[in-house]
Amino acid sequence: MKKNILLFILAILSNSLLAQITVTSATFPAPGDTLRTVVDSEPNINLLSPGEDLTWNFTSLDGPVFENIILDASQGASVANFPNATFMTGQTPLAERYFQTTTSSYTSLGYSGQDPIGLGLDVAFKNSPPLVERVSPLNYDDDNNSSSFVSVPFAWSDLPAIITDSLPLPTTPDSIAIEVSTTRTETVDAWGKVALPVGTYDVLRVRRLDITETSVQALVPTFPGFPSIWVDVTSFLGGVTPLLGGDTTLTYRYYNDESKEPIAVITVDPIDDTPTNAQYKSADPNTVGIIKLYDQKPNIYAYPNPAIDQVRFDVLNVPSGKYDLNIYNILGVKVWSNNYDFRNATDTIQLDINNFKKGTYLYSLVNERGKTIATRRLVILRP
Repeated sequence: MKKNILLFILAILSNSLLAQITVTSATFPAPGDTLRTVVDSEPNINLLSPGEDLTWNFTSLDGPVFENIILDASQGASVANFPNATFMTGQTPLAERYFQTTTSSYTSLGYSGQDPIGLGLDVAFKNSPPLVERVSPLNYDDDNNSSSFVSVPFAWSDLPAIITDSLPLPTTPDSIAIEVSTTRTETVDAWGKVALPVGTYDVLRVRRLDITETSVQALVPTFPGFPSIWVDVTSFLGGVTPLLGGDTTLTYRYYNDESKEPIAVITVDPIDDTPTNAQYKSADPNTVGIIKLYDQKPNIYAYPNPAIDQVRFDVLNVPSGKYDLNIYNILGVKVWSNNYDFRNATDTIQLDINNFKKGTYLYSLVNERGKTIATRRLVILRP
C-alpha cells in the first residue's frame, strides 16, 4: 500500500516537472530569421498572479502585423563600433541595433543612429557592459539581473542651437555627455500555457523591471590652471526634450521552447500592473498588410482599416522632428489636421473618429519642410 502511494506521488511530481518547459539558446534570434509580431495598443487581458500550471487567455488580442528580419552583423554600416556583434536589426540612418549571442546568453551591445533623447545627433551608443536580453537555459524560478551604463560625449561646437541656447551657464562648456544607466531585474515567476488567436503555447513567464536614468553632463572650465569639471545640466533641458530623467518599464515576457519570437510581451503600468500594450507572435506568414520594420522608407499606417470609432496611426522610420497629420475627404478637402513632435523612429497616434462621417478618406504625413512623407486611404464605417 505504501509503495503504491509513493508511486502515485512520484507520478504526480513527474507530470508536473514534465509540464514545465526549459527555454534554451536554440530560441535565440540568428541571422536569416524573419520575425512577425502583432501589436495591440489597447489590450483587455488578465495577466493572473505568479504561479504554476496557469493558462492565460489572450485570444481577444488583435492588431497590425510587424515584420523584422535578423541580419548578420557584417551587413551593418556601424559594425566597426560593435566588433563582437553576432547579428543586427534596423536600418541606416535611423538606428542599427547590435546583439551578441553565445550558448549561454543573448545580449544587447547597443545601437548606432539618433541619440536617445531625440536631439537629432548621431551616436554610437555602446552598452557597458552589454545588457542581457536572455539567458540559457531558462527555467521556472530563475532570477537574472544585469545593468549597463553609457556615456556619449559631444563637442560643444557640434551641438544644435536648441541645446546651446538652453543652458544658462556662466561659461561655455568644452563638451557635453549624454549618460544613460539601466538596471534590469528579471524573475521567471510563472509557467503554463498562453492561448493566442493563432494557437496555444507552453511558456515560461519572465517579469522584467527596467529602471533607466538619462542625464546630460557638461564639462565646464573652472579657474585658469585648474581642470574642467563635469556638471549635471539635466534640469536646464526639461523644456527641450521630455526623454530625460528617470523611467520605469515593467513587462511580462512569455517564452516558448521552440519559437524565435516571444509568444507575448505585455507592457504594464508599473504601479498597478494594468496592461497598456501587448505584442504577440504572428503565426501566419501570408498575412495581408504586413508592416516591414526593415523598410528604410518613412511611412504611416492606419489600423484598423476600415475603422468604426477609433483608429490608430503607426508612424515608422521617421527622423526626429515636427510633422503634420492631415485627413482629407474624397474630394480632397482637408477635414482634420494636427501637428506632432516625433522623437522616436516609431511612434503611435490614437484618434477618435466618431465625429467623422461614413466614407473614404485620405490621410497624409507631412514634415516641417512641407514634404509629404506618405499618403494612404482610410475607410470609415458606421454600424
